[in-house]
Amino acid sequence: VDKMLARAGKLFAPAVEAITTAIREGKEVVVDNTGWRVDGVNHFLWDFIAPEVKAALFVVDRSGGHGVPERVLPGNPEQTVVCDGGTCFNPLKGKKRLQRDWVHIRRHAKGGSPRLRDGLGRPDWRWLKSAKAAADAVLKAAKLPRGKERGSEGGRGSAPGWRVSSGG
Repeated sequence: VDKMLARAGKLFAPAVEAITTAIREGKEVVVDNTGWRVDGVNHFLWDFIAPEVKAALFVVDRSGGHGVPERVLPGNPEQTVVCDGGTCFNPLKGKKRLQRDWVHIRRHAKGGSPRLRDGLGRPDWRWLKSAKAAADAVLKAAKLPRGKERGSEGGRGSAPGWRVSSGG
């Protein structure tokens, strides 16, 4: 399957370039990565989704670090990158607008952050409860599934009219 995808990537290179350009020019791009194995070797599958321009780009790379988002998203300082807040996005600070996605805000708020302390050095959970409530309200208003409510129906790139690419 991987070899077939590599051949298809060469065949569809002009379309991949057009989708990459659309992603780079979008006002907002949602970026995420996950582990991916290629021929028994660990890689990362990156997804770059630009809802405004209805484009999706998928990149498989050995790296889960900052090089991939920097390579795919150069320039355009007005662009907002919605991400999980991982350290791989730190080099984009000052070059892009960074926004943590609601699902990760909710997850961190629910689990708490021991780095945030009150005046006595104890974990301060108050703001986290407020952040979780806000994230829940946003997800409910957007009608996005949460936690166990998520199913396999639909998907980020499944909307009609979306351009989806697997490139790099």
